[in-house]
Amino acid sequence: MSVGSEKNIYLIGISGSGKSTVGEALASQLDWQFIDLDERIEYMTHQTIRRIFEEEGEEAFRMYEKAALMSTEKLRKTVVACGGGIILLPEIRQWLKKQATVWLQVSSDEAISRLGAEIKERPLLAAEGNPETTLRNILAERKPYYTAAAKYQVKTDNVDPMDVAFNIQMEMGFISDFDPSGFDDLFTKDDDDDEF
Repeated sequence: MSVGSEKNIYLIGISGSGKSTVGEALASQLDWQFIDLDERIEYMTHQTIRRIFEEEGEEAFRMYEKAALMSTEKLRKTVVACGGGIILLPEIRQWLKKQATVWLQVSSDEAISRLGAEIKERPLLAAEGNPETTLRNILAERKPYYTAAAKYQVKTDNVDPMDVAFNIQMEMGFISDFDPSGFDDLFTKDDDDDEF
């Protein structure tokens, strides 16, 4: 598969899976553009995500989210970091399955660690009073949805974002397995060369 054979790449996963960080790294590696879907929603609605949840509710947010996602369909060579709940609507799962969609898998403990104090600022996670417990429950509930929506799956626990981005390219067949043994000769000292 060549890089040009996939028009966009969509990253899905729970909060703390690294969608935005990995997305930026992947876009940089591919020389593509990067879009954070939450930021696109805020731009389209002139409201923060928190305000939408507080004033209009989750159902309204999901409709904005769907509109923002569909607006990316005409783009090319774009890495899109989707919101954690993008997979809740069946029609969205079906649409994502037809795209180059990558599920960034992360354990709940790792996600909680990555989010740190920010976990209390996430509308859905903070709503029930215990963000850590809520995140664990959400991950358990959404796993089947992520599986149904994703064409590719990449683990992210204890992996640097740049390496996750590289692994995505490997998984998608953009690049073949890397064999460093071919580089041995480049780093072998020539005993007859006194310049080194």
